[in-house]
Amino acid sequence: MRRLLISVTAIFMLGIFGTMPTSAASSFADPAFQRTWQAGEAATPNFWGPLTTAKDGRQEPYKEAPGGSRLVQYFDKGRMELSNPTSGIVTNGLLATDLIKGQVQVGDATFQPKQSPTVSIAGDLDNPGPTYAGLADKGASLFAAATAKPGTFVTLIAAADGSVTNGGGYAGISMSPALAGFDATTQHNVLGVFSDYRNRVGLLSIGLAISEPVRANVKVAGTSVTVLAQVFERRVLTYTATNPDPFKVEMGNIGLAYYLWLYSPSAAPVAAPPAAPTHAGPADLYPDPSLTPGDVFPNVTAKEVCVSGYSASVRSVSSDEKRQVAARYGYTGPSSDVEYDHFISLELGGSNAVTNLWPERYVTVDAPGQVGARAKDRVENALHAAVCRGDMTLQQAQDQIRTDWYAYFLTIPQ
Repeated sequence: MRRLLISVTAIFMLGIFGTMPTSAASSFADPAFQRTWQAGEAATPNFWGPLTTAKDGRQEPYKEAPGGSRLVQYFDKGRMELSNPTSGIVTNGLLATDLIKGQVQVGDATFQPKQSPTVSIAGDLDNPGPTYAGLADKGASLFAAATAKPGTFVTLIAAADGSVTNGGGYAGISMSPALAGFDATTQHNVLGVFSDYRNRVGLLSIGLAISEPVRANVKVAGTSVTVLAQVFERRVLTYTATNPDPFKVEMGNIGLAYYLWLYSPSAAPVAAPPAAPTHAGPADLYPDPSLTPGDVFPNVTAKEVCVSGYSASVRSVSSDEKRQVAARYGYTGPSSDVEYDHFISLELGGSNAVTNLWPERYVTVDAPGQVGARAKDRVENALHAAVCRGDMTLQQAQDQIRTDWYAYFLTIPQ
C-alpha cells in the first residue's frame, strides 16, 4: 500500500525495535538497480517506492555469490539483489514466502530460521493484524492447497490474530473482483484484479500465489479500512474498492517490513551460510540447487501426509509443467529415461512447484551401481514410514532429502 508512516507508526516502531533506522538512500547502489527501478515505476505508480525512503545498498550473505555475499538494496515495496555482478541480472527475493515461513534465504537452497514478524501484511505498520506471524501460526487454511473456483468470490475472512474463517457465500467488499485465475503450481485461486495487475507488471515481480485471497480489516492512515489481500511469493497485493484508480490494487510495504525484520536493533543477526556440503554420491544424483532448491506446502503436517491417499490427492504436475522443467534443465532426451521427480516428495509434504521438480534419471552415469530415481523412491518411502512411526519429525525428513538423500539410501539394508 502507499507509504503511510504517520507519527503514531513511528512511535510504535520505536517501542518495538528500539532506535528505528531513519537513514535514506543517498543513491542507487548499482546502475542496474536504477534501470530496474525506472522500469518498474514506468509499469505502475509506486512500484518500488521512492529513493528517498529506500535504504543504502549493503552486502548480505549468499552462499553461491562471489565471496559469499551479494549486493542488495531495500525499497518500500521490495528488495533488489545482484547475486552475480558480471551478469547484471537483478532479482527481487521471495520476501513474502520468507516472512510467512519464518526463514531467511542465504543461498540457492540455504535458509536460516527466524521467527515470522508481528508486522501487519497491509496498511500502517502499527496495525493490530493480521500479521505475518499471526497468519503463519493460525492461518493454515489460507495457505492450504485449493481447487480452482473461477467466477466465484472471496469467502475467507482473516481476524486480527491471524485466524481465518470461511464466511460462506460472499465475503468480499465489492461484487466486481471475482476469482479469475488459478496458479496450478501452488494450487491457489487468484483474484481477477490481482491477476490483471500481475500480468501488467510481470510474474517475476509478484510471484505465484501462496495463499487464497482473504478479506481483512486494516488501518490505513489511522482509519480502519476493509480490503481484500493475497500473499504471493514476492509481494502482498491488496484491493481497496474505495481507492481511486490506479490505486485500487496496491502492494504492501514488504521491503520495509523485511528490512526492519532483519536490521532493527532487536532483530537477531542472520548467520553467514555454511560451506557447501559434501555429498555422499556424485553430482548427477542431485538436482541443480539454483533451479530446484525444494519446496513444501505451507503448514502441512505429519498427520496429513500419513493419511492413505494423501500424495495422490495433492499431485498436480501437468505435461506443460514437465516441459517447462525439461527446458530449465536443458534436457532433450527421451521422457522414458527420466522421472519428473519431486525433490521433496509429496509424501513428505513437498509441493508441485517448479522449484521442487527436476528430470531425475532412472539410471545415472556416475553413481555407484548406476543408482537413480528408483533408489530415491526407496528413500522417500523409508523416510515416510519413519515419520509416520514417530521416529523423526516431518521437518527432519525434509531436511534429509535436501541435505543428501543418497547418504540416507546407503543406510537402508540392500
